[in-house]
Amino acid sequence: MSSSDAVPVTIEAALAALLAGIRRGPRHGPGRRLCVVVVDMQVLFVEGAGDSAHAAVAATARLLAQAREAGVPVYLVRVVHDDLTHVDPAWAARFDLEPLRRGRPTAEFDPRLGPHGRDVIVEKHHASAFAGTDLAERLAATDVDTVLLCGLTTSGCVRATAVDGAALGLRMQVVADCVADQRQLSGPVALADLQDRYADVIDIREAAVQLRQSGPPDGHG
Repeated sequence: MSSSDAVPVTIEAALAALLAGIRRGPRHGPGRRLCVVVVDMQVLFVEGAGDSAHAAVAATARLLAQAREAGVPVYLVRVVHDDLTHVDPAWAARFDLEPLRRGRPTAEFDPRLGPHGRDVIVEKHHASAFAGTDLAERLAATDVDTVLLCGLTTSGCVRATAVDGAALGLRMQVVADCVADQRQLSGPVALADLQDRYADVIDIREAAVQLRQSGPPDGHG
């Protein structure tokens, strides 16, 4: 068949093929000690991303309850600014960062998530939860080698965190039910790209099994 006779591929078909590939792709699996990292599930981003974000927050809240019960550490990561004169220039040029000033209700975590108990709050100024924070040092200090990753948005800060975590040698496990993206194309493409290169993309049932099988790290905090 000549190229002129080829059947055009629709966007819907291309996305379906990507998502099917995620389920078939190779995996590295979890290691010995887990934590849960939740990125940017703040009021501003949840409200801005609509129904899919609310569903991801609800799923993440269920996962966090299981993690806390199992003694698995929880890290809640948010972007917050005290001084807008020294922010990432890419963000300053593209976004209104005023709602992310410290003390603004829009900068707080969605109340369904906490923090509770021994949860650790990590504050960042860049896309990745590892960039310019002590998160990597905290995980190394407690011998954590596997991250169950949740958050907003899939193609933005979640992807950046997964890529950086993989570069640090961590086993990144992106929980597909617990991420969302207001961009209908970018989210699935990001998940497929992560599965192909940097992370296992798993569902919440698999994440729950991993939590049940993991013990709490020594010296969590």
